[in-house]
This record gives sequence, structure tokens and C-alpha cells, in this order.
Amino acid sequence: TSGAFSTRYQFTTNCFPIKKGENYAMVNLYGPEVHFAVHKDFSVGVMSTWIGSPIALALKYTRGTANPKLNYGVGALIGTSGYLNSGRGFGGLYWGMVTYGDRRSNVTLSVGYGHFNDGNDWTQTQPIYQEGVYQAIDGMVPELPIAGTNTYNDGFNAQAPIIGLAGQTKVGKKASFIYDCMYIMGRTNNNSSYGYQNIDYIYDQNNWMIQQVVVGPWQSYNSNNTNQNLLIVMPGMRF
Repeated sequence: TSGAFSTRYQFTTNCFPIKKGENYAMVNLYGPEVHFAVHKDFSVGVMSTWIGSPIALALKYTRGTANPKLNYGVGALIGTSGYLNSGRGFGGLYWGMVTYGDRRSNVTLSVGYGHFNDGNDWTQTQPIYQEGVYQAIDGMVPELPIAGTNTYNDGFNAQAPIIGLAGQTKVGKKASFIYDCMYIMGRTNNNSSYGYQNIDYIYDQNNWMIQQVVVGPWQSYNSNNTNQNLLIVMPGMRF
């Protein structure tokens, strides 16, 4: 086809602009989206879910070259968690792309970068007690000396370079085969730094009153960054 849907594949887009008057809407399993041509080379869209959050702004700018089969462009998805998590979550996807071919048969190579932060950046502190053995006072836990404090936070963020390869080719008068593929090189971090101490209570076996308190060494551990590569392949047919 040569209409508005020829400007995209299953998920990614190509370098053909939405023509004036060809604004379009889509209904997906996850939710709706609409896209508008505000200039011959620039379009703006809104994507969301059926519950209205998260929500993302889609931007796409394309240009042609002296070769009618070679086009280039840039795009961006800028999103927020909306009312989920009180709007603190945010993220984005930014890419550049090159398309070779015409609107019926073409291939697009894109390179981009995505990021996400859930917005949970609260911090808390916990005491670090002095390691040792302490005698109980009248069967009660004594005041344990504090050697310091540990401050930790909680949250999640991710970053990922992304490479995309997509294309379409006509297989009939009104049918096209669509191929969409993304290779995501993700890196995540949950922004956490925690620790703990073993505190043991020694009881008198005759009256079960506390006799001693044994404070073990402080054990700290940090969240590990995680690298995960993901290949997404999305073939399909368009009629």
C-alpha cells in the first residue's frame, strides 16, 4: 500500500513521512495510538494503554535525498508513567534511521538508545552496631553502641543501545510481508545498597531471661548491575 501505514512496520518506523491528510489511529492489544502529520516531513503521535498510563509522545522527522530510493530520519518516544507510581516514572527512546526502497518494498536500518527510570529514589538509614558481646541488664537487652549508619535507596533504572532492522515487500496486489527486528543490549540497576547484622540473644535455660547479646559483623551488599541482550523478531502480513 502507499497510505499512512506504509510509514511503519510492526513497531518501528521507516523514513517515509505521513502525507498531509493521512493522519491515522491504531488499536493494539495493549492500547490505542494516534499520529498526525503537522508538516510534510514531521509527524506527532500519542501512544498509551487501555488504562491511560503509561503514555508516550511520538515524534518523527524524515528527509529525502537526491536518490528517490534513499531516505533518512530521526525519531523519539518520550514517555511517563502517568498516574501510575504518581507520575514519577519516565523514559525515552531516541533513534536515527536510513531507509532504502519505495513505499511498497523497502528496508530500514535504525540505531537508537532507550532508557527508563521508575522514579523511586527515596532513601532510608539503618544503624550499624558495634560488633561484640554485651551483658544483659536484669534480663533486658542493653543499649547497643552504634558504630555508624548505612544509607540505602530503592529504585530501578535501565539503559539500552538498540539496533533495528526492518523491511517490507509486496507479495500481492494488496498484500505485503512485514519484517521487524530489534536487538536490545540492556543494562539494569535497581539502585540498592543494603546490609545486615546477626544479633543473637543468649538465654538462661532456667528462667529464660536474656543473659547476653552477641552482635555479629556488619555484612553489606550492593545491587549488581545486570546486562541482558534481547532479540525481538516480529514478522507479519499487511493487507
